[in-house]
Amino acid sequence: MPGAHVKTEAWFSLDSAPESAFMVGLIDNPGRDAVKQLVQTEQIGAQLIRAVVVPGDAVWIPSGTIHALWAGNLVFEVQTGSDTTFRLYDWSRETGLPPRELHVEAALDAADCEVFPHWSWASERNPTSTVFDTPAFSLGTMVTGMHSLAVQSLVGGAVLLFPLVSNAVLMSDAGLFPLLPYRISVVPASLVSRASISVPAGGSVLNVGVR
Repeated sequence: MPGAHVKTEAWFSLDSAPESAFMVGLIDNPGRDAVKQLVQTEQIGAQLIRAVVVPGDAVWIPSGTIHALWAGNLVFEVQTGSDTTFRLYDWSRETGLPPRELHVEAALDAADCEVFPHWSWASERNPTSTVFDTPAFSLGTMVTGMHSLAVQSLVGGAVLLFPLVSNAVLMSDAGLFPLLPYRISVVPASLVSRASISVPAGGSVLNVGVR
């Protein structure tokens, strides 16, 4: 897909309404012809695998995976450098909004039914841990305490911090830097090995390691 670039992404649930879901991958892993038939009959949405999520649940979505985000979700999304979207279904029937353009042939060419999502459930991992370590980026969580950013760095790359709490502080030989909640702060690669972050009691910070 010239100019589209590879689009691998991950979603981390920050908040969700009851029964909110991530819809990732298709039931029974159909081939291209079957997917096209589902699109033509407007059944593709009903064939997405629907996983109900709670805050802290996450999914890594390899490039080529057909997916959608159900209403009622607030997510932190990490993705590679592509803004390309190929739409197979526009959800106007469910939302009542005007129909949007579909990109059926391009989407079918880009779709890869041989790749599968990777799930990470909040109830099954430690509060401070690596959620995903992908070929493009890592995603992790840090909770109350002091944490070295060198541990979060991938092959000497930059680290992005996303506090879910006030009063988190980045500390390094360059000084102290209070971090704004729900805002991205970029720690350049040259500073990562000499930096740490203080997470206040009851708080958490997401971190992304850039390859």
